[in-house]
Amino acid sequence: ARVGRWPATLAAVAGGAVVVGLQSALGALGVRDTPLWPAAAWASLYSPWVGAVLSGLDFIMLASAELFVVYAVSLLTRGFTRRVWLAVAIVVALECATALAQGRANPAGALFTGLIAGAMASGVLLLLLRYDLRMVPAFAATVALLHGAATAAQSGSLGLFAASAVATVAVAWLMTRWLRGGAAAVPVPAAVPAPIAE
Repeated sequence: ARVGRWPATLAAVAGGAVVVGLQSALGALGVRDTPLWPAAAWASLYSPWVGAVLSGLDFIMLASAELFVVYAVSLLTRGFTRRVWLAVAIVVALECATALAQGRANPAGALFTGLIAGAMASGVLLLLLRYDLRMVPAFAATVALLHGAATAAQSGSLGLFAASAVATVAVAWLMTRWLRGGAAAVPVPAAVPAPIAE
């Protein structure tokens, strides 16, 4: 599948990179009142390597949640032909909730970051992901891997991150293959011109 001249997977990866880059840039603008001590979730486990792999496999939950959001928004907006503002509102609300949960020390700054990131994510949804659910795993994997890479670099656990990244990429690839096999069961509304060409 392709989006114009771009392979669909590459387009999804680019969309994820844009969203994460914007989030990181906005996050760097804020002033922290406490030092940042990032730590990977698996670092304190009995076997960090096993924990890293399992953390990568947990990506299936994140990707499934994003698939659900895209599909549910598609149903609520009748294939993005009506009440498109509702799709934007849902994505922005989810991004704001995530930003507030991660930036409780500076709620105003976190809310601002969530609003901007939500607007960007909405753009990716409306311009890209809505046309083909098979791009969602690649988009979600890019976001997860870039955030994980930043944390691993700051905490000195790049080796463990590599193990987690391999598992994440494998899960994303398997989910994409599964979606390709069942693509016929996910109809694209006729009113929406899909730019994806097989």
